[in-house]
Amino acid sequence: MKKLLALLLAGVLACSALAGCGGDSDDAGSTTAAGSGAAEDSGSEAADGDFSGTIKIGVICPMSGTAGDGVYMEAACQLAADEINAAGGMDGLKVELYVEDDEGTAQKSVTVAQKLVNQDQVDVVIGAQNSACTLANMLVTQEAGIVQITPGSSSPSITEQGNEWIFRTSISDLTAATSIMEYCQEMGYTDVALIHSSGDFGMTASAAINEECGDYGLTIVSEEQFNDDDVDFTTILNKVQSADPDAIICWGYYSAASHICQQMVQNDIQIPFMGYGFNNPQFTELGAEYVEGAIVASGFTELSAATNDKVQPFIDAFTEFYGSEPTQVCAQTYDTMYLIKQTIEEIGGENFTSEAFRDALKTQTYTGVTGEMSFDETNDIVKECTLVQYDADGNQVLVERK
Repeated sequence: MKKLLALLLAGVLACSALAGCGGDSDDAGSTTAAGSGAAEDSGSEAADGDFSGTIKIGVICPMSGTAGDGVYMEAACQLAADEINAAGGMDGLKVELYVEDDEGTAQKSVTVAQKLVNQDQVDVVIGAQNSACTLANMLVTQEAGIVQITPGSSSPSITEQGNEWIFRTSISDLTAATSIMEYCQEMGYTDVALIHSSGDFGMTASAAINEECGDYGLTIVSEEQFNDDDVDFTTILNKVQSADPDAIICWGYYSAASHICQQMVQNDIQIPFMGYGFNNPQFTELGAEYVEGAIVASGFTELSAATNDKVQPFIDAFTEFYGSEPTQVCAQTYDTMYLIKQTIEEIGGENFTSEAFRDALKTQTYTGVTGEMSFDETNDIVKECTLVQYDADGNQVLVERK
């Protein structure tokens, strides 16, 4: 499996960057990418209070192009920074955010990573969302010896490269795919259609699912690709319907997935629909009647508020701060900020070095709004994945498992 996933790196942009030390500097205040819409100051009531120093956190996320959840990632970091600074910082260190828009492209992601490392001299990097972007820009932080944590990139290959500076707080494609395939097995499905994004997100999942599906008694009877900005799926759905699958597995973001569901209803295609990547409030934007019955693998759901007392306060705070409910990637980003805080508090703010932070991060167990997490030997997250289903009103309900 590792060899298969490693082959996916062949087309990824490779780069190297001059190393830059991310300690405290004389630069004052936090900066953001032009046009990002973020607040100019990451501080709060305590921003002018007593801090022993600063912790400079670079954030790489897609806020333009086929943006995905970039604006949610930025907002989650800003909300957490405000809260943390109001409470005295990270063991006395004031949080300063440096946010960059990578437009969801690997080349731009490398460029902004180089800026964060060499010009802004950040201490930690959060990002990116798109797997192809992280696979490229993590070479910059590796060369610089700076910890990078991705809360949105799900390609398993990210943590298979032996890069000790990259960590993941998002569930991986393998974790999500396993949950989906296990569910298909439980339901007695044998023939499935696989439709996925033509980007790294979808291609990585396709490789994993094709490699592992036989272990769950599944046969891929039809496989089709789409671009993330496609809106017409007539041809794909006609091919899928002709294959007569028991279920459709879809790997794509909410925009494409919502259009697929809409056109399935409009064309009376009654095939169970499930997948990953569209756990987003905007999945229902075309109408709840189109997504009823759809199942999505989830690393975060508001339903967990029943058993996790951190969830509802986060949802309320984020909704008030940003104006809409948080997404899965948003919640994972928020947890990443507090995971950084917990790790710094363990080693002591005055003792922060990149090496000490990295080594302490490896040993952390953290319980946040997305549940309990820890890291395995490759710095990949160890975390449970749940399945949720949309009802007739567009609300999520937990999928009962056998």
